[in-house]
Amino acid sequence: MMLGVPLHALRLYAADYLASFVVFAGLLLLALLPRAMRADAGIQSRPVLAAIVFGIGAAMAVGAALNWQVFDLWPNAPRWWRFVPLALACWPYFAAEELALGPLRVSRNFRRWGIFLGLRLELFFALALGYYGFGSGEFLPLLIAPALLILSVAQRLGGDALRRRTGSAAAAATFDAILAAWFLATVFPLR
Repeated sequence: MMLGVPLHALRLYAADYLASFVVFAGLLLLALLPRAMRADAGIQSRPVLAAIVFGIGAAMAVGAALNWQVFDLWPNAPRWWRFVPLALACWPYFAAEELALGPLRVSRNFRRWGIFLGLRLELFFALALGYYGFGSGEFLPLLIAPALLILSVAQRLGGDALRRRTGSAAAAATFDAILAAWFLATVFPLR
């Protein structure tokens, strides 16, 4: 097992590294946002359940459409069992991101998108630093950066729609974590 890759047991080439990175980034960001956590501490079960259904439905619809047209993005059995641990691992980052973005307000929409893009760029630059600066050897997350950008925008649009409808940061974070887990489980090769 590689030192510093706690999710190495998932045996997804580079996705275990990326998911471990997202866990550490999420926990660090949550530690930096204690006031936001206290202000939005409520997790209601109905919005989160709606986010689970919406997230799985969106992932399956996109996966089926892309599998039919272009790519093989429908998860097989070995990938399905990696899905839940990946979603749980990704959730802290997306919860922290939702807390950092704050509630939806029409007047602050551009500011919210700016914060979102800033947070995602920080993740990308930290991954690039790990590869180029520290020689981690994990180049695949950098190579698929355009696909990660498309996924990020789709997550933000879906998360904002869900948050607008439910008012729940936890529901939006759950939706984002499900989409990220689907992407990691289907796109990255198995070891």
